[in-house]
Amino acid sequence: MEPIAIIGLGCLFPGADGPSAFWQNLVDGVDSTSMATAAEIGADPAIFFDPAHRLADGYAYGRGGFVRGFHLDPVGLHLSADQLRGLDPLYAWAMHVARQALGDSGYMGRADLLDRCGVVLGNLSFPTRSSQRLLAPLYAGAVAEALDEMIGGASDPTPPLPLWERGLGGEGAVNPLNASISGRPAALVAQALGLGGPYLALDAACASSLYALGLACDYLAAGKADLMLAGAVSCADPLFVLTGFSIFQAYPPEGGVSRPLDRSSRGLTAGEGAGVFALKRYADALRDGDRIYGLVRGVGLSNDGAGKHLLVPNPKGQQLAFERAYADAGVTPQSIAYVECHATGTPVGDIVELNSMERFFGAYGHAPKIGSVKSNFGHLLTAAGMAGMLKVLLSMAHGQIPPTRTLSDPLVSQGGTIGGSGSVQTLTPWPDMPGPRRAGVSAFGFGGTNAHVVLEQNPTPLPPPLPGEEESDLPSPSGRGAGGEGGPLAITGMDACFGPYPDLAALDRGLYAGERSIGPLPASRWCGLPDRAAPDGAYLHGFRFDFLHAKIPPDPTDQPLPQQLLLLQVADRALRDAGVRPGAHIAVLVAMESEPAMHQLRGRQDLGWHLPIMLARAGITLSDAERAELEILLKDALHPRAQVNQYVSFIGNIMACRVAALWDLSGPAFTVSADENSAFRALELAQIMLARGELEAVVVAAVDLAGSIERTVLDAIDGQSGRAVGEGAGALVLRRAADARRDGERIYATVDAVA
Repeated sequence: MEPIAIIGLGCLFPGADGPSAFWQNLVDGVDSTSMATAAEIGADPAIFFDPAHRLADGYAYGRGGFVRGFHLDPVGLHLSADQLRGLDPLYAWAMHVARQALGDSGYMGRADLLDRCGVVLGNLSFPTRSSQRLLAPLYAGAVAEALDEMIGGASDPTPPLPLWERGLGGEGAVNPLNASISGRPAALVAQALGLGGPYLALDAACASSLYALGLACDYLAAGKADLMLAGAVSCADPLFVLTGFSIFQAYPPEGGVSRPLDRSSRGLTAGEGAGVFALKRYADALRDGDRIYGLVRGVGLSNDGAGKHLLVPNPKGQQLAFERAYADAGVTPQSIAYVECHATGTPVGDIVELNSMERFFGAYGHAPKIGSVKSNFGHLLTAAGMAGMLKVLLSMAHGQIPPTRTLSDPLVSQGGTIGGSGSVQTLTPWPDMPGPRRAGVSAFGFGGTNAHVVLEQNPTPLPPPLPGEEESDLPSPSGRGAGGEGGPLAITGMDACFGPYPDLAALDRGLYAGERSIGPLPASRWCGLPDRAAPDGAYLHGFRFDFLHAKIPPDPTDQPLPQQLLLLQVADRALRDAGVRPGAHIAVLVAMESEPAMHQLRGRQDLGWHLPIMLARAGITLSDAERAELEILLKDALHPRAQVNQYVSFIGNIMACRVAALWDLSGPAFTVSADENSAFRALELAQIMLARGELEAVVVAAVDLAGSIERTVLDAIDGQSGRAVGEGAGALVLRRAADARRDGERIYATVDAVA
């Protein structure tokens, strides 16, 4: 690929509001983790903290990297005071770091360039503090009705305020912008900074930062933008995150400590934060005299495909990411002095990563030094890669590599070449090697989502290849190739399930006959919750799903969300319709918004401290045993105790990875969120990715089960009530039209342009 210049930096990490403070903390070996407090949990942490795993709704490990004391400065943002008031930290953090990076680039307020500036933002599809608060009255109202039946009186359905909002003079502002979790942060960044280019959010789990960087580079290489902001934000509700990793048993056991890349580590520490880079094409940055922090030389994206559980890393996918990154960069792995590892501290994940590196770099007789920034403030999930890349850029600039601070007995790869003495334990001079300083950064996410980036210190001008970097010595070109628009796209497979139409044939008949599919909410759809405000819509009345074919255990207590099952079904049928062979180099892009029904789990958890307050308000006195029994009954009625497979479904990118796993597809798999434009953004990305020439095809799919009671409530808050609801999923298989014609494939239609 043409090198992409990094010309602006912005970050907000635990203990560091900006790159300078971040670097100093790394050099000093500062531990920026701490125990979760009421400020994060919203209630007394003692209610939920459960190291012995005795509670159904608790978390086993309370340490994390938390951002505290942040207040958004509105200066320079194109948003009104009303729009900013009560805005969740998710959006505030994203705008802050994006403004920081844009200002650092020198292009803040440059309308001529900002019209051609876009943003790609990695973001979790998890509930936030504010989205949970918006839906809390719904669940409290259901509990109040149950209490009414007990006492024959009027119970107060107002939920108790979380501790972070008490003492603020009433209930505080309810900002309707908080109702949209997945795509809106990117939209608000674009609006707040006056950007006229493409904007989208994506979920590639813990690889999101590197995926966002790669896609932003693609937009620049394709000429669809002249300046891009790329980054990620991790600001989900802390209790939801702590609960999830406890369910996955990813935390250290009671009394244990997370030590990335150390033999003694038995789990990770989770964290939160945000980071953004400003990017330009290297030639443009040189022409314009921009300050260049470093170059993105190559990006390798892959998926594990079939073979292992969605939560277990697979060396095959990691090695593919390495191969594609160095083929894309056009540099040899021997020129890499240091690799910032994904290394979170989990015993399985860390050793798999080191063994994958040994197999890849060992083939070139090379062993770079390694480290992990997660030793300072934990695993920042979607934003983890931003911290790793920023650490590398600053290390190259200062000529020093900060220590991985918790190392005492460094882990070593199976063959003894990666790790061990090569793990950076003290502040270390950058290795003296020929040519510009180069490093790799890895990020691996749940679902087998892999990414590796090759970064280089800014050379001026760009030097010729090092001796031995002839084309024949580079990794095989299985990664991203040169840019170009690549011509029309052919739709070679498709499927859909919309409203009452279970497949394409039924949809075709209904459209031809002019049938009206809009009707009332199906009976019992809202599981006993009041349905008086249910809008009419094209509701899904259920669908049949083959768990055996999908290789998902049909356990009624541990099932994925219906949204994920429906998407998997239509994507599978579209791939079969296209005659795709399993194991192909195909990408899966799913347009989606987070499923708000996941808030039911948070509603269940909050009953643990809501219920005593509500009983007191209603004048009901129960014994401890009676109250405990009532609490369990109400909790189970609202949401069953979360199990592993169900919680996995809360992770947005997993629905794309399920498709990749079922078909053993090795291309990137992730979700795209841009509100009503999500499917078109996914189509645009497919066009860009196929134009590079390596992917065989791209699956573009979309899903929305918009008829949940939670979505109805959030739409009303967001000022979007009154519209007819549509539910369903669709999928297209896209190939380069020239390739499809060459292979004699059936073509439904061609996509000639996307803008």
